[in-house]
Amino acid sequence: MKASRPVFDALAHPDTLKKVINGGSQNSNESFHAVLWSLAPKNRYTTGVVIDLCAAIAVLSYNEGDQSILPVIAELTGGGCGFYTKVAMRRLDERRVYSELKRKQAEERTKLTKQT
Repeated sequence: MKASRPVFDALAHPDTLKKVINGGSQNSNESFHAVLWSLAPKNRYTTGVVIDLCAAIAVLSYNEGDQSILPVIAELTGGGCGFYTKVAMRRLDERRVYSELKRKQAEERTKLTKQT
């Protein structure tokens, strides 16, 4: 009990808890992990090759956006990507950028209201 008390106190500190309010996370990799496990869910068995492929696609998607996956799809299928696949990837990227912009604007508004 004595050994776990300092850890509990650190995790229960108000400054720490403010970071995780409204579904936030202290773990910067959590968003990447969400992308990875959406491609290869933990509750289904997949081979190491599939996990490696999903990890590579997740890294591309997370770092460069969904349109960066198009060359991988073209290579795997032996041809090009379809028109609607390209449109879907572009829309996903646009939605991701728009959502991030709205999130940042909301954070700025919150900071401004706290200052006044």
